[in-house]
Amino acid sequence: MPSTRFAKLTGETGECAFIWEAARRGLIVSKPYGESAPYDFIVQPRERGPNGRPGKLSRIQVKTAATFQRTHCCYLISVTRGGRHARYARDEIDFFAVSILPLGVWYIIPVASVSTPTLKFFPHVQRSRSRYAKHREAWHLLFDPPSL
Repeated sequence: MPSTRFAKLTGETGECAFIWEAARRGLIVSKPYGESAPYDFIVQPRERGPNGRPGKLSRIQVKTAATFQRTHCCYLISVTRGGRHARYARDEIDFFAVSILPLGVWYIIPVASVSTPTLKFFPHVQRSRSRYAKHREAWHLLFDPPSL
């Protein structure tokens, strides 16, 4: 089991990577003051929509995997709060942004699509039919979020 220090560093590295990826893709990234918000960032498209209005704000919780789990042949991510098994409510966040750090792969997953506390990812499998494969590099969801 990784040390708490390693886990914290992995999470911080994933957050920095998210800021970079989101900004280079045309999103404005805002970070709430302190650590009491249930989300890590708020993003908004830089460009205005077709109606001339600013894009919708989305609350993002970043989760990061740094090691491959050989026993499961995948990357595992816990989507609970700080290991306390408390789940995120749909009215607290809009998306999980999951980073598979060693591969530079992202999954943008609407919180409504998550039904288990642990998610499995198989980015190394070509044509994966895993539950979250359709969310791989789905950055477009942050520009045109689905109605929930």
